[in-house]
Amino acid sequence: MGTVRFQGVFQAVLALVFLMLFAGCDATREYSSSGSSESLSLSDSDNGSSVQVGVGEVFDITLKESSMNGYLWEVDGPYSSILYNLNEQFNCDPFCNGTGCGGTTTLRFVATSPGEVSLRLVHRQAQEMGSRILDSSTRTFEVDVTVVDNQ
Repeated sequence: MGTVRFQGVFQAVLALVFLMLFAGCDATREYSSSGSSESLSLSDSDNGSSVQVGVGEVFDITLKESSMNGYLWEVDGPYSSILYNLNEQFNCDPFCNGTGCGGTTTLRFVATSPGEVSLRLVHRQAQEMGSRILDSSTRTFEVDVTVVDNQ
């Protein structure tokens, strides 16, 4: 009886893992929504740059990601008093038709109060999320954000 129960649990877990792997395309990790239609868009080429936005303005950062291989972008460090992460959306590479395809992740932020912050994103394996340890294979993206009062 114990072996039958174990096999059922194992099959359920296996099915869940399978669904998670193949449901990765167009997965949205959303925290809230924004009605803004225009926003500043940053990409890999903007790494190391500085931007200025007004309070209430929204901006996007779109970066290459390998989430199907277990790597995800994560905000590294404090930013919550000046910026708020509205949502993250992963989009598969449209030209890839196999398992383990990469794509891009778009992280959307809104400026909540005046100030300056160095927004740093780290690309690491999901099981390492929250870790402060970086190795030579860890990719980073950093942009200095100045938020000004629009008044």
